[in-house]
Amino acid sequence: MGAVRDLAGRHLLRWRTRLGHQTATRYLDDLTAVLAPQGWRFVRFYRREEFPVPAPAAAQIDRLLKHRLFPATW
Repeated sequence: MGAVRDLAGRHLLRWRTRLGHQTATRYLDDLTAVLAPQGWRFVRFYRREEFPVPAPAAAQIDRLLKHRLFPATW
């Protein structure tokens, strides 16, 4: 059940981000301001001005690296 909830949460976040990027950015910045004093570190991939093209997913990077490092396994 947790996997379904995680998937639903990711889809909800995507939906909210597409509809209201400024609102989502404000909420994420507020969350960063609260958690940073507790020692959390953040990489802000949600800022459009920093990344004009979407950052590739971790699975895509993983497949590319495995293919380059171990070409005989493909």
